[in-house]
Amino acid sequence: MPDKKALKFNTVFTPENRDAIGRLFTLAMAVLAALALGIDLTPPLENDYQGWAEEILLNLSSSLHGSSFMTTLLCLGMYWLGLKARGNRLKGSWAALLLAGITALVWLMGACFLCGGDLSTICSSPGQIVKAVIYYFGSAWFLYIMLRCFCLLLDSGWDTKLKFRGPKGLSAFLSRRRFCVTAAGLLLCWSVPLAVCYPAAFCTDAWMQLAQYWGSEPFTAHHPPVHILLLGVFSRLGLALGSANFGLFLFALLQAFAFALTLAYVFCLYEKLGAPKWIRLLSFLTAVFSPFIADRVGTLLKDVPYSMAFLLMTAQFIYAVLDTEAFLKSKRQLLLTALAIIGVLLMRNNGRYVLYPSIALAAAALVVKRKYLGRSKTVKLLLLMLLPVAAAAAINGAIIKHYNIAPGSVAETLSLPFQQTARYVRDYGSEVTEEEREAIDAVLPYDRLAELYNPIISDPVKEEFRDEAGGAQLKAYLQVWLKMFFKHPLTYVEATANQIYALVFPFAENRTVYVGFDDGAWFIPDVVAATGVSLPESLEMERRALTQWFYLMYSFPVIGMISHTAPYIIAAFFLSIMAAVRKKFSFLLLAVPVLLSAVVAVFAPAVIGNPRYVFPVIYSMPLLTAFFAYLCRNGRDMEEA
Repeated sequence: MPDKKALKFNTVFTPENRDAIGRLFTLAMAVLAALALGIDLTPPLENDYQGWAEEILLNLSSSLHGSSFMTTLLCLGMYWLGLKARGNRLKGSWAALLLAGITALVWLMGACFLCGGDLSTICSSPGQIVKAVIYYFGSAWFLYIMLRCFCLLLDSGWDTKLKFRGPKGLSAFLSRRRFCVTAAGLLLCWSVPLAVCYPAAFCTDAWMQLAQYWGSEPFTAHHPPVHILLLGVFSRLGLALGSANFGLFLFALLQAFAFALTLAYVFCLYEKLGAPKWIRLLSFLTAVFSPFIADRVGTLLKDVPYSMAFLLMTAQFIYAVLDTEAFLKSKRQLLLTALAIIGVLLMRNNGRYVLYPSIALAAAALVVKRKYLGRSKTVKLLLLMLLPVAAAAAINGAIIKHYNIAPGSVAETLSLPFQQTARYVRDYGSEVTEEEREAIDAVLPYDRLAELYNPIISDPVKEEFRDEAGGAQLKAYLQVWLKMFFKHPLTYVEATANQIYALVFPFAENRTVYVGFDDGAWFIPDVVAATGVSLPESLEMERRALTQWFYLMYSFPVIGMISHTAPYIIAAFFLSIMAAVRKKFSFLLLAVPVLLSAVVAVFAPAVIGNPRYVFPVIYSMPLLTAFFAYLCRNGRDMEEA
């Protein structure tokens, strides 16, 4: 006899019923996602309520007031996308769900910090708990659907039908001279900010580097010595020609020219990869309009040449994967690769933290695949990576020795632990024992930590590091730091998340604009006295207008979204996970430097107001996305050949 329970189950859960249940679930999650994107986690001021039910309803109504139209549009859009995602199977959808769940947790923290509270905000009342649950699951679903749709978009091969329609001769000319036309076009687009920012855009770091070169500040390895010398040499060259302004302007022009050549080179690689036009279009819009590039090409900032070299290195590694034999036979490719690696190591001190592990992993992969590649190719590729590393170390060492440059402070490495300690002292200072207090005070001024603590930047705390502290004092401090973690681990989580949540939280614009001398002209007057560098008063109105233009771009549709760190970092981790699922190991190998750059940014002194720390990720991810699509479209990886 048939099992009655099984028969009843099969009768109720027919394919039609399962589809209806799936649609209802998708609709319910779309509602949660729409509510999450429009909800305010700030606790309401009203407290005139009786019972938990009234408090929950009052809290929700005050948090969603006035957003019904937008919420409805979001709900319909999420429902439609959810149905599209359900209708297309995706291998590795669990990876999208896992990453969405982790990222949604950071979003929840970010929403708490944005409303001026901490994590206790989400459990301060029943209404706050309900809002936190809505926010978390709604955000997780939103991210899950977005990630699935992003991967389905790459897999589908869909592309925009935009085509350039011009005279036949002009089209042929542009096709033949693609590299030169792209570089010239970019320089033309950047000519306005370059001219308005004459002699160049500065930040505090640039002023400090010039001060070290001209002797008004100690010459240390805190900033990359090569970049300090470049700034100093160009300012001295300008003086020899009659104006330090002119010398710094030449440096800005040279930097913009190199950047244009690099991006033009990348656009040619897009052609080789058969990259979708929408990726190329977004890359072009980023280069022309996004402050991440258009406002940085003329800024004397070490992160610009560093990230430029990083992008070139990524492009060269892709060339090497596409055709290893042709790559090794080309002297131009070998030279560009060596220059890129040297640039990454010399233009920023943390380049070695990214590149050394990446090269070690790549070397191990080459050794494992030596039978497939052959001994000659394996040795050449190993030398191509190791020789530039040795050259960069030799150059840096020679400069440090010649100029007797003092090493950088250990405080740079410990900025995150210092920040966590400061928050602990602020929140739980009454629990700190005298022994713990002495260990901390030997490294940092204990009595001032609570007032020095700034949730979004560690500079105020780390700058108070006692330089006389030795290895014994640091060891004692780190032991106390570890012990305090086990007492109140949530405090350390809050201190870290409060400083870095902007990396993946797109609802707070991380806006920084450099136009003119920004915040530095008064900072080190000795530099002004030594060089005579100054801002032309005649361009004041243009500088103000350009500043507002770039601020507008941060908030503009599409441009604003590609001018945020969140999409790039989330995409980097998602595509890496999907590459692992699909066994596209060459993508994983190339993504390691990008992932390490994102991890290193966690230890940066500030992310809010300083998206520059993840410029390597931002500049490289469009190209890596095109490479991922290429590998999936061709169905084979170099590991499978």
